[in-house]
This record gives sequence, C-alpha cells and structure tokens, in this order.
Amino acid sequence: MPKILLILALILPQGLLQAQTDSIPMLDSLIRLRMNEYKIQGLSIGIVKNGQVYYTNGYGYTDLDEKNLVTGNTRFAIASLTKLFTITAIMQWVEKGDLKLEGRLVDYLPDFKMRDDRYRDITLFQLATHSSGLPWDHKLKNSPDDSTALRLLFYSLRQNKLNYKPGSKFSRHTYSNTGYDLLGYLVQQKAGVPFERYLEQNVFQPSGMSASTFDRHAIPEGQLAMPMKIKGTSSKIRGYNKFKIIPHDQYSSLTLEGYSNYRWGQREHNPDGYLYSTANDLSLWMKHLLDIYHQRDMNGQPVLSRPTLEEMWKPKLKIEPSGMSVGLGWWQNKSPYGQFVFHVGNDPGYCAILLMYPRQDFGLVILTNARYSARYIWNTLPFEIYAIIVGDSRY
Repeated sequence: MPKILLILALILPQGLLQAQTDSIPMLDSLIRLRMNEYKIQGLSIGIVKNGQVYYTNGYGYTDLDEKNLVTGNTRFAIASLTKLFTITAIMQWVEKGDLKLEGRLVDYLPDFKMRDDRYRDITLFQLATHSSGLPWDHKLKNSPDDSTALRLLFYSLRQNKLNYKPGSKFSRHTYSNTGYDLLGYLVQQKAGVPFERYLEQNVFQPSGMSASTFDRHAIPEGQLAMPMKIKGTSSKIRGYNKFKIIPHDQYSSLTLEGYSNYRWGQREHNPDGYLYSTANDLSLWMKHLLDIYHQRDMNGQPVLSRPTLEEMWKPKLKIEPSGMSVGLGWWQNKSPYGQFVFHVGNDPGYCAILLMYPRQDFGLVILTNARYSARYIWNTLPFEIYAIIVGDSRY
C-alpha cells in the first residue's frame, strides 16, 4: 500500500465524520506529522466550509529561535497568491465598463512601448492569462520604495523585446510576473492612487482583511514568519532550496537555517507577488468569494459580481497533457473530489497554496516558511486535509 494511503487508513475513521470535534484532532495530528517529516518550521492553515470559517490554526515557530509560535494571525509572504488580488482589481474596472479584457494595453496606457513592435497587440486578456509574450520577470536596479517604482518598471520595458508573439503560446514556461506588474500599474493609473492603497480600500476592507499589508516594516515584531532554507552550499542543497523534490529518506539528515541575506520584495513587483497575509485574512477572502458564488446575504458590497467571478474561474487556456488550465488569474484542475480553482505561491523561504472547490462550498489556504516543501504543500497536503474534513478514506 502506498505510504500516503497507509497513513490515511490509520488516521481516518470508517464512514463519514459528523462533527468538527472528530476531524480537527486528526487534522492537527496529520499536520504535525508532516511538518516533522518535511522539516517545516512554521505553517498556518485556514479552512472555509459551508459559508463559515471552519478552522484556522498555526503550527510550529516563526523562526529557528522558537520564541514565537505561529498562529492564524502570523503573517507570511504569500508570493504569487497576490495575483488573485491584482486580477480582482482589474475585473472591478471591467465591471465598471472602463476596461475591456480584449482591449489592448496601449489603448489604456499609450506610453507603453517596447523594442519589439508586436507589443502593440498585447491585450489585458493575455496579461491575465500569461500569454502576452512578456518575460517571467523584469528587474530594476536601485528601485525606489514608493509608488513611482511601478512607473519606472513600466517605462524601463522600452529596452526589452517580447519572447514570442502575443497570444501565440501558452505553457508553464510563459508564466509572467511582468504581465501582472503591468496590470497593477494600470490599476494605479486608472484609480489615481497607489496600487497598494487601491487594494486596501477596494478589496481588502470589503473582504474583512485587516492584517494584510505590502509593508513588511508595519508588521509587529514576532508576527512575521521568517524565511527558512536547508543548510548547505552543495549543488544538491541549492536544488532543494529551489523546491526540487527531496527524496523522502533524506529529510531526516537535513538541517535548517534562516536566510541571512534574504532580499525582501521590491515595490515594483507588489502586483505580482509581495503581499504579506495571514490564514485568518485569507479565510475571510475565501468566504467572501464563496458567499458571492452561492449568492448568500453579505454585510456590505461584494468585491465582484457572481457572473464576473464565474468568468474568472472558467478555463481559458489549457496546458496539455496535464489537464490544468488557467482562467482569469485563477488556475483550474481536477481531483477525485471534482473541479477546483487555485493559485500557488513560492519565493525563497516561502510557499503557499489557496484552493477552493466552489460547488462543494469549500476553501483551504496553507502558508509556510519552507519553499523546499512546495511539492508536498501544493500536490498532496491539501487533499489529505480535504479527505479528513469530509471523512473520505479513499484518497
């Protein structure tokens, strides 16, 4: 029997779990077991189920000194989960009729230029679906820590060429952080306020997300999970720290250390991946979206309409033969439990996943300060957790 099935057979009861008091102790036991196996120093989860924040908790410590416990309110760098908020802002302007997905970027930002005339054909749809031809990343030297950083990135692209004709390719190799930085700049220009302020006022506050911030310095001491890596300088260790798969029998021999020269985010990349958030905040975000989807009464104005949300979750482009697709910002895939929408995040020292089964009214977020565990955090743990919550021992 595969190891994962053997462990689940031991920890799952026969039949359906009927109450939270039955499933939560097993969930906690599973997570502590996996953290020990995979050398994860700190982890926080949030679960939304049937219109309620079902469970949030933290495990382990924020750093190697083990002075501060991780809780549901501990901030983690959520990396590319940030893109879900950037595309939400864009779709708010689409709902207003001020933007169109099929519209060209140059129609909204006439100053946009590149060394490759094909740039004129880039559409907002292509930026949202990672099919624009823009590079994975675009780095600035000596970028300012203020709202002019996005503007500088925007104009610095004049020295670059596209990787391919807009709309002609889509694969895991066409993923573009740069495209989302441009979407963030577009939001900033449309709103007339810094991108970060727009999100705070129009996305975070309506969703109840009071702890999420782009400003690392605003996070109280001890409330930020510090980035961890596997200690060592060999090519094998460097590969592990880039989230390559670590053979399971090697985990016990590995030791951790904190990043001594960790490069915190530059502001021009905030739209693609430098938000700090918590399991509690992201649970409120998932609940907000699921309330929209299931048309439940809400306190306050929803950030998007249900038709817009459904459109964002529809597959637009597919990666063959994996079956995985991208919608508008959100990715889609299927499991034994049905279709789900998701996004993952990774940055040196961090990995995260936010996953929802909209029809089943279920959402899950997992945040860690352990990039080297990404394959397990993305591909296995969410479904182990779901199996426990629904009482399904088949997984």
